[in-house]
Amino acid sequence: MSPTLLLACALLLPLTLLAKPAPLEQSVVKLHNHAQDWDVYSPWNTNDVEHFTGSGFVLEGGRILTNAHVVSWAKRLELERRLDPRRWAATVEFVSHEADLAVVKPEDPAFLEGLKPLPLGDLPALHSVVTTYGYPAGGQSLSMTKGVVSRIEYNLYVHPGSMYLLSVQTDAAINPGNSGGPVVQDGKVVGVAFQGIGSLENVGFFIPIPVVRHVLEDIADGRYDGFPDLGLRYSELQSKAYREFLALPPSVGGVIVDQILPNSPESKLFRPGDVLVSLGGKAIGNDGKILYRGHRLPFTLVLDEAQLGKELPCEVWREGKLQRFTLTTYRDLDRYRKYSNLYDLQPRYLVYAGLVFMPLQREFLQLFGPHWYVGAEDELLHHFFTLPLLEPEAELREPVVLTRVLPDRVNARLSYTSNMIVDKVNGRRIDGLAELAAALEQQVPRHVLEYSIPGSIDVLDAEEARRRHPEILTLYGLSKDRNL
Repeated sequence: MSPTLLLACALLLPLTLLAKPAPLEQSVVKLHNHAQDWDVYSPWNTNDVEHFTGSGFVLEGGRILTNAHVVSWAKRLELERRLDPRRWAATVEFVSHEADLAVVKPEDPAFLEGLKPLPLGDLPALHSVVTTYGYPAGGQSLSMTKGVVSRIEYNLYVHPGSMYLLSVQTDAAINPGNSGGPVVQDGKVVGVAFQGIGSLENVGFFIPIPVVRHVLEDIADGRYDGFPDLGLRYSELQSKAYREFLALPPSVGGVIVDQILPNSPESKLFRPGDVLVSLGGKAIGNDGKILYRGHRLPFTLVLDEAQLGKELPCEVWREGKLQRFTLTTYRDLDRYRKYSNLYDLQPRYLVYAGLVFMPLQREFLQLFGPHWYVGAEDELLHHFFTLPLLEPEAELREPVVLTRVLPDRVNARLSYTSNMIVDKVNGRRIDGLAELAAALEQQVPRHVLEYSIPGSIDVLDAEEARRRHPEILTLYGLSKDRNL
């Protein structure tokens, strides 16, 4: 071999070694989601298939951790390794839409060859430096962005739209496509990138390890159960006069119980006017917060770190003395589905004689636009927001809305054709979509529909409605008239 060739080989070897990806970087993968959701306005129809990308990283057990919003509505899910053009099919094993986390498994174990699981760390300190890894949209290369931890607090998780959980803010920008990528400190994952604020530059949020560990511990038994709910409504107890009225010692803090949700474990333990002093061994301040790793955070964090069915000790100030109870954690899935964004589920509906009915849920109200919480009709917002506050038992009922009418001669003379809450049918109180379906199947000469606004009534000829119903389904291309 010539001296020139030997020199070239000697130079090539270290350059090749330098070009080899570090194990951490190699374990960050790209996800491709071919997704198709449902048309909420016409809930028997689907929308067009769309393509999204996101990021994820390798966990122990041959799994990939990413965001729930990266894999939602997936019809086909694919994984891509760094510096490898091939795409590998994958399936979603578990998803927590509450925490915006999902666990994915490649269908072919060969995808994981040479990829090392990334170790999980802990909650990073304020003002410490972290590095966010991911594949931002618009490019093929792995991105690494350093940032400083600026806040550790409760924030709204945009994906479910109703959940406030622990999150960490950093000045490392988190762009579309970065979602699901690891946030790393000292070689360990301290969080999962998941959302930013569109109006602010260089502000991103990641899901911290306590939330990640909760989900991973939850699914260890092969099933996802979710985060516990609090069956109470409460207020801070900052008023000195109110504290004196309750004979609360200056050294005792807590929150005042305003309402108790029916059918919750709390309904068997608490009374309105109780002061919840501590939960899970954590003293609650008059501001409703606890001391957690050097931060003051909402006391509901105690619930967020507990699994369903766990028993938590609690202290209550009642009638001038301290009492102790044990609270068993629970989850109200119906309430979650009412107030949250829903994914991977066909919207529920009932069509009868061209009348389209749906439950009064956030999913439906969002048809009124991005500011639906003020833009929807007053009667709908009253039943959605206000009535449950005035009457806690209203949470047990499922209001049903006449959303629109598919025009036909049988319904051509109706007075009300959209956005009306059904109160009664044929004198029978309607507390859910299934009850409405049963009421409309009664063999009666006419169906009398009474709505929640006093005096608002419509009448359908029941025999003609039964006769026209299948023809209306065919005319408007419905394969089935319900998804209850």
